[in-house]
Amino acid sequence: MWGTTAVKQVCRAARRLGYTHLALTDTDNLCGLWPFLTACRREGLTPIVGAEVSDPQRKQRAVCLVASDSGYRNLCRLLTRRHMAQDFNLAAAVISYANGLVVLTQSADLLGAWHAAPPSAGYPPAAPHSRPPGAAVGGHTGKLLFAPG
Repeated sequence: MWGTTAVKQVCRAARRLGYTHLALTDTDNLCGLWPFLTACRREGLTPIVGAEVSDPQRKQRAVCLVASDSGYRNLCRLLTRRHMAQDFNLAAAVISYANGLVVLTQSADLLGAWHAAPPSAGYPPAAPHSRPPGAAVGGHTGKLLFAPG
């Protein structure tokens, strides 16, 4: 977590402001997951589990949010690959593990790579007419969103 505010305080503030769901992400791990889940439970919030995944060789990042049980499994696989593979490539790894994830990025290069991936790669691109302006949404396996920097 980039912030310095304690997870309990963030969850308490979110509840006071009327939020019902909250996402907090660690970078390249899930170390803060259990304190986050505990604080959400105490405050009556629905936690959105995720992690920011970095590609140190290419200086790219993506926030991967879990949308289903398969998404949690794939996020764990993606994070394991990030730490174990010396040749880790975020663009390729997300294509392999996108099922059940919502993926956000500021990188137009990553967005382009994911959009161009063939359906057999596990992450079919959406038809151009089905995308809202500024966003690319994947097929049935997950979603890719572009957040302009």
